Amino acid sequence: MVLGLMVCQVLGLTPGRGNGVDKPPKCTEDEPTFGDPPGTRRTEDCPDGGGLFWEKGGTDYFTKIRSLFLKLGHLEDCGLNEDSCLALGGHFNLGTGQNGDGSRALFEPQIIRWISSLLANHFQPSVVIGFGWLGRLDEISKHWNHPNGLYVDWNSPKKIRFGADERDYHFRIWIGKNKKGDPVKVIGWPNHPRKRPFTSKPIWNRSLNRIPQLMNFEKK
Repeated sequence: MVLGLMVCQVLGLTPGRGNGVDKPPKCTEDEPTFGDPPGTRRTEDCPDGGGLFWEKGGTDYFTKIRSLFLKLGHLEDCGLNEDSCLALGGHFNLGTGQNGDGSRALFEPQIIRWISSLLANHFQPSVVIGFGWLGRLDEISKHWNHPNGLYVDWNSPKKIRFGADERDYHFRIWIGKNKKGDPVKVIGWPNHPRKRPFTSKPIWNRSLNRIPQLMNFEKK
């Protein structure tokens, strides 16, 4: 059991637009809150935007994220309750813009570097899962690997096929290393939870059932 440690960190691109409602409130603070990266602000009254229970414009995005954390938590200890499983996970975005389209999302290098440093030095999760940014990996990687960050060799991922909608999708797996020298599994999900084929709940659930295989991949 790994209570007190972070099991999983999910990385998205930006907060997005949802369905056009329930956008995160605008920031009103003059100075960044301690721990935030340079140039960002938290919001008044709702500093984390609702966290893992924010409905994100009426979509089921965070419902799916919670189901992912539950699956991973129970893989560590089948006796964990929901709150304990969720406490072992976290969610970041690589930018603050509300683009609504990952292909046009504006990355903020200082945030990418900050997240890489947090994962390498402080949170040290056993797995990092990326949603929706495989097509932008070249842009992300040039800011990700820096002397104080979580080093990942992005050039040679291992691929695991995931068939759905009569198409071949793939999980991509990299092995990173934190500042303790421990390996960190980095998994690129086949697509964003709100995109095909994961608009289908049964297919999303089927992808969750692949987690034991993904976590045991090249396990010593």
